[in-house]
Amino acid sequence: MSCQAATRELTAEALFEGLLRLPPFHYAHLTNENTNTTELILGPMTRPIASHETITQPPTSFVILRPTQFCRIANPHRTAVNPATGAVEPVRDAYGQVEVHSGEEEYRWHVAPFPLYPEERLVEVAELRVLSATEALQIVALAAYDAQPSGAHSSVSSSPASASGVQRREAGERFLFYGPGTYYPRVEERVEEVVSGRVVNRGTGLWCRTSETFTDRDTGIEHYVGEQYVRLKEGMCFLESFEAYLSTQEGTALTKEDGLHVKAVKAYTDPRSPYCEQRVVRKAGEVFLVTGETCPCFVPHPYDRVLKRIRRTYLSASQYAVVLDSAVGTGPNAAKARKVVTNTSFFLKPSEKLESGRCRNAFLLSEHQAVLVAATGNFTDLSGDPSVERYEGDRWLVRGPCSFIPNDFMQVVPDAKTKAEVRCRYLLGEKEGLYVRDTVTGVVRCVPGPCSYMLAAEEELWEKPLSAQVERHLAQLISHSAYIEQEGDRPRAALHGQTDRAVTYSTPHRSVTQLFNYKTQVTRIVFGPDRVLLEPDEAFTVVSLSGSPWDPANPNKCLPKQPNHITALHLFLGPSNMTDVVHVETRDHAQLALQLCYDWYFDVARGDTPTAKQCFSVNDFVGDCCSYIASRIRAAVASMPFEEFHKNSSRCLRNAVFGVHPETGLPKEVLRFPSNHLVITSVDTQEMEVLDERTRQGLQKSVKMAIEITTRAQEAEAQQVAMTREQQAHGRLERQRMQDQVANEAQRRVLLSAESSGLSIVSMGKSRAVAEALSTASCIEGEAALEAASVRAAKEQLLYTTMAEMQQRKKQLLAEQEARVAAMTQKYDREMREIHHTLMGAVVAALGPDTIAEMARAGPELQAKLLASLGLEGYLVTDGSSPINLFKAADGMVGH
Repeated sequence: MSCQAATRELTAEALFEGLLRLPPFHYAHLTNENTNTTELILGPMTRPIASHETITQPPTSFVILRPTQFCRIANPHRTAVNPATGAVEPVRDAYGQVEVHSGEEEYRWHVAPFPLYPEERLVEVAELRVLSATEALQIVALAAYDAQPSGAHSSVSSSPASASGVQRREAGERFLFYGPGTYYPRVEERVEEVVSGRVVNRGTGLWCRTSETFTDRDTGIEHYVGEQYVRLKEGMCFLESFEAYLSTQEGTALTKEDGLHVKAVKAYTDPRSPYCEQRVVRKAGEVFLVTGETCPCFVPHPYDRVLKRIRRTYLSASQYAVVLDSAVGTGPNAAKARKVVTNTSFFLKPSEKLESGRCRNAFLLSEHQAVLVAATGNFTDLSGDPSVERYEGDRWLVRGPCSFIPNDFMQVVPDAKTKAEVRCRYLLGEKEGLYVRDTVTGVVRCVPGPCSYMLAAEEELWEKPLSAQVERHLAQLISHSAYIEQEGDRPRAALHGQTDRAVTYSTPHRSVTQLFNYKTQVTRIVFGPDRVLLEPDEAFTVVSLSGSPWDPANPNKCLPKQPNHITALHLFLGPSNMTDVVHVETRDHAQLALQLCYDWYFDVARGDTPTAKQCFSVNDFVGDCCSYIASRIRAAVASMPFEEFHKNSSRCLRNAVFGVHPETGLPKEVLRFPSNHLVITSVDTQEMEVLDERTRQGLQKSVKMAIEITTRAQEAEAQQVAMTREQQAHGRLERQRMQDQVANEAQRRVLLSAESSGLSIVSMGKSRAVAEALSTASCIEGEAALEAASVRAAKEQLLYTTMAEMQQRKKQLLAEQEARVAAMTQKYDREMREIHHTLMGAVVAALGPDTIAEMARAGPELQAKLLASLGLEGYLVTDGSSPINLFKAADGMVGH
């Protein structure tokens, strides 16, 4: 049975026959409608219900809590101690109604079963939280209150406590309730979450961040808001409410041979032993050394960054190390920043590092070896006899045979390119060279072979910069197999580090290479076969030509040309051939693809340098030549039908490519390009493909039709013989008939000729008479019109001349009148100004300055006196229809 059904059954039973029956540990709320008060009725009881009473709370069981439970009551009733009995009783108002704390809540536990007073409401019943030794509760204070610590309900935080043990909690404060124990809730507190304790083992630490300023109870170090720190105390660690856990860090075990370089990114007080006893403060940016002797297990701080792990460095008597100390700085102490040590052991400090990152062996130099040394300071070199004074910046070579270890003021300078510290002689063979640059003057020169050359102290190898195309073509000279591998999709290797040797290139037979010296602006031509030795200031002229990719599946097929497909450092003079695909369209719109092959060569003699230079004037002679020839072929093919071109394709192409002699009408032998001396000697059709499907089908049909026509021709030949005989007989008959008709028509012609002769004579006479009459009338009319036009022209000329004279005279009279009027007006104005000036001078002289001043003051003074006598501060007189300027009126009023 459900709870609602049980309540309805109990209510029905309790209200039987108007009586309220309550069993033990039950209660009900009875409302008196006359006084509007609600009474708590406790069982066991049987009570009649009056007519003005209503049951607002049906019979309900008491709230029963187990020892491990608590409940939360909303709107709890108010209680007070009865002075007479000393018992705690509910507080009632003047009407007997129990007073409640509306909107408040109350927690109850460890109480006997109890009823709910009117307006009280049971919010929840839950189990009390029991915490183990590894758990704690994070609690936030909802309001300020005084906490009474007890054995059952205790909490620890960093808040101050009074001498009596009362701890003050402020609103918003967060703190922890630690286990083991049972937590009893309060209305002023809210449980945020359950916090688990973290175990700190030996060699580990907890990284934390604080949101409040506090003093660590373990180390005594004060931590500020937002600071990160590490907890190293072994055992169970509970973080306070204002502490945030970041991570658990494992320590680094160090032996006596190990060390660490650690950098502090922010300032902090080191909590690690033995630094905590000395109160070591690490500054921001400080880098310090940690060794296994001082700290066998290093746990990093949140503000520590382990830069690197180092080992103890050991040096024998035949080894040395250059230690650079960056903390010494520059100036007078710059010489101490570099120190050479040998036959010892040490740890590198954070500001120290080994030059080139390693220990060095002593230089054992042979007779053909040397070491370049630079002086880092002023000192006396005692290694030679006699001694030499060395100054900072000096460079010299230490030549073998000897064993060499530099001192504190010496620095071995490695080669800028190979980074080798020991210099050896360069062996140069025939047609070989070496690019050498003087570091003092900057001059680059080429040392040709054959010779053995050692770089001087002020010299260095110079690597000639080359473009990617030039490097690709020079790479095939180094290894042909490597060049073939690079022809695929693999990236091409550059010749970095190989162009310090003089760049050489072998020009093939019947080829020419062009070199340009960008310093002297001189072009050099080399004819093959020959080997080119490139000077430091010279560059190759890269030949870039159009070409067709090769299809292995169809090697005889020529694909469309692509620009810059073929590049080379030399220009081949031929003879050779090139293939091109030309798309043409005949006059009857048949589309064809012609694969043509042209034979060519350059008309250049060996040693003819000016002519060879002109060969390089056209960048892509293949593309330009093919485009030019293709345009001529398209124009020629477009003017003839397909059948004619198909029969005479060879002759048509030769005429289109080479042209025709105007005298002989025969095609020319060659096609010359005078700009670069290119000569085309022949053209050959390798393949002809019909692109139009309709034309291709027409060709097939024409072949079939030719076979059928041959068969039918034989049949028709016999029929033709028979028809010929029949036609001959019929022709003789028709011929005789036609001869008769011709004779008849000849006689008829004579008759018609006589009739037409008579009619022509009659019509000719009539036409001549009419023409003569019309001609005479036209002459008379023309002469009359000419005389009339002459008279009208004379009249118009006379009228125009008269009107022009009248207009000219009128303009002249108007101009004279305006001049006289302007003169009279100026004279009148001048005389009036003189009269006015004379009048004003006479008036001012007659009145005098004093009289004028009195007249100026008289008006305002009289107006002020008049207003004062009338008791007015201002006045305005108007007829009501005229506009009023209130701006001046306001100024007058303010002035008075």
